[in-house]
Amino acid sequence: MPRRPQPTQLKVLRGNPGKRPLNPMEPMPSVDGISPPDWLQGDGLAKWNELVPILQAVRVLTQADTGPLARYCDSWAWWRRCRETIQREGDTFVARDEAGNVKWSQQRPEVGICSKLAQQLHRLEVEFGLTPSARSNLHAPSPQPVDELDEFFSRHGA
Repeated sequence: MPRRPQPTQLKVLRGNPGKRPLNPMEPMPSVDGISPPDWLQGDGLAKWNELVPILQAVRVLTQADTGPLARYCDSWAWWRRCRETIQREGDTFVARDEAGNVKWSQQRPEVGICSKLAQQLHRLEVEFGLTPSARSNLHAPSPQPVDELDEFFSRHGA
């Protein structure tokens, strides 16, 4: 299976470790006006509000990334609810007959759901550079100091 191409911004942050040159024609979606979708609520929205400043600080979040990030946050909230159920009720349940005898015991559905969600979350975490190994390859340049005079002239068309 061929490796998927990496976005140019991630290649830059990783010091462009590949042999191929960076794509100068790669579309660059706007980094402004990023907001969560209306349907994202509760724990998912809290996760969004936690991650957006982190991803903006390393300059890997654009408007084009809001869908995958929202899905990540929603899946994270779902994973968390499954974990809470497992912690509260255990990872198995028992079926009993009318006399109260154990007929069988079975793994809770939340265990399988939680496992699949964890795999999906991990894939998205790698995509966004949210794991230690994914981050170890990033080289974020230090922010440049703001030159107030240049900023003034750029705003006033001079």
